[in-house]
Amino acid sequence: MYQNKYYITKRSGFYQDALVLYGLARLLDLIINAERNEKIEIILKDNGIYYEIEIVDYSLTEDDVIKFCINPKIGFDYVFQESKKGTNMPKHPKTGEELNLNFIDIQKEWEKLKNQSSENSEKVQAVNPDFSIYALLSHFSIEFLAKEHDAGSTQGGMFTRTFLQLFLNQNKYEGFIKAILSQFSKPNVFDEQEFNAIAFPKRNDNNEKIKYYTLGKGHKIENTTFNQLISPPSSKGINSNKPRLTELSGDPNLLIEYLKVLGCFEGMYSIGGSADFDDYRVYVCEPKEIYLSMQRMVMKAFKKGFFSNSSIKGDILSELLFSKEIIKHSEELQEQFHFSFENIFSPKNYVSGFFVCHYMTIKKSPPKKHAPINLAYLKIPVFINAKTIGDANDWVEIINELISITRSIKGSQKNEEAGDAIQGLDKLRTYISSSRIESFLDFQFWYSQYLMFAFNKKQQDPKWFVKTFRTDTLNKFFKNMTMNNFKISEIISNEGFKKVAYAIRKSTVTLQYTPKDQRKFEIRYGLAQTLQNKSKSPTDMAEFIGEFIGIYNAETARNVEKTGKILRANVKDNDLNQFYELLDKYPSKVVGALLASYGFALTEKEASKTASENITTEVENNEEN
Repeated sequence: MYQNKYYITKRSGFYQDALVLYGLARLLDLIINAERNEKIEIILKDNGIYYEIEIVDYSLTEDDVIKFCINPKIGFDYVFQESKKGTNMPKHPKTGEELNLNFIDIQKEWEKLKNQSSENSEKVQAVNPDFSIYALLSHFSIEFLAKEHDAGSTQGGMFTRTFLQLFLNQNKYEGFIKAILSQFSKPNVFDEQEFNAIAFPKRNDNNEKIKYYTLGKGHKIENTTFNQLISPPSSKGINSNKPRLTELSGDPNLLIEYLKVLGCFEGMYSIGGSADFDDYRVYVCEPKEIYLSMQRMVMKAFKKGFFSNSSIKGDILSELLFSKEIIKHSEELQEQFHFSFENIFSPKNYVSGFFVCHYMTIKKSPPKKHAPINLAYLKIPVFINAKTIGDANDWVEIINELISITRSIKGSQKNEEAGDAIQGLDKLRTYISSSRIESFLDFQFWYSQYLMFAFNKKQQDPKWFVKTFRTDTLNKFFKNMTMNNFKISEIISNEGFKKVAYAIRKSTVTLQYTPKDQRKFEIRYGLAQTLQNKSKSPTDMAEFIGEFIGIYNAETARNVEKTGKILRANVKDNDLNQFYELLDKYPSKVVGALLASYGFALTEKEASKTASENITTEVENNEEN
């Protein structure tokens, strides 16, 4: 049991096993690093049918455990105080006296969080770094209770029950740890009978009966109660006959549920529970090969930038923001840990993805009730490949733009997930999780049409935010992308493609940023939809582009005759012929989608001018195409 590797067999098929992994890693870290100045690293690995924890260049000893158990730390330090009037502390089950425990006041922590954005933010108290998890655990621990700390009830709050069972039996903690170490010292199926024999022996070496503090009549020390948050299918005794997953039978093991609670602090976060998003959407990151210290750094930075009141956006932002933080932390970690990954900055090397559980609110009045209505898995983007710091910086730029684009999409001012916006966001989510470039091209078709809608909405409501892609960011994004047997760069580097995309841009998005009284050309509002329809056939595409360029050139020439100024460049026959050659070589749908990408984007120079929403229409000598 005293070794440098431990194993967690995957049994549930969902995030419960990942929480046990994180929980055991957190416990090991407490044992070996609590009193150590130079911290020992712990690495988490996914080995297929089981997870592995490796203590780097060190093997756990019995002395480590004995020293730790002199003054053991449970690993989560607080019970809850939810009511503004306060609540009584839990009482000792035998003496009836209130226990002297630390408590976290959820209401006060919320106030601290709100005050951080105030003018006097420098003077406000810091929010507990684990507050987001405590708030989540608190919500799912008391949602069905009349009394927060009625731990003696069979339906008492799982978090409080677990905490008290450990707290009241701290003198038995060494046995608890030895049982955990023994059970996870090799990959196997959990043997509860063997586990309980080590953790909760009935007699000591002198054959004397061992007494444990229990929380209620008929309660067994080795058992706790299920909690939806850490075991989504286990809604036993919580919800009425409303939509829910199959409930688990029996009482769960105290120490296994304890590890899951510990794991929440290392790998879980959520969105929801606000006025804008009443449901909860909970995420647990699944590691592939990552150091615990790296996981903590990434999660800490990630949570600061993560917010959304939309479930689909929550999925997209989870993957993008987490990927960005991994990239940003990879360089220093490469020097510290000497990773052997070829693509050192690629998030797919470190994590596999996210388990996602959506909890629907089925009773909104206190005490609230929820039902887990959807279990899903989001794969980390595997299309992000970066070998150098230059590549890494490019991907941070690309991700930032994708994040900005995602946040700009909405169906209405009051509801982000409304109407056609759901369809577009789902296309983007599908691409990020599946990494199928076809899904991104489908999104670009949709987004080109959405942009024209958004520009129209902005004319009616100046607060409506519109965000376009930048052509230089698209170039960085597509430069190494491949489809079937060709590279996308072969299409977007074609001069004919560039000129046609330029003509589309000058007929749509550029004009949208030009004040009405300065526009010299009519905006082609239906072009995006027509482009998608005609892209289904190379013949239809060629005919459509030919007609469009003919009209475009004629309008350009008439304006030159009228004003004597060249406001936009013509597309020459040679350019058009080069474009037609693309349709002979590549799928017309791909070419059309790429035209939608670049034709409804802005160049770097145009983008800088849209900051003041005042693009001049005069052609510059070295304008980017």
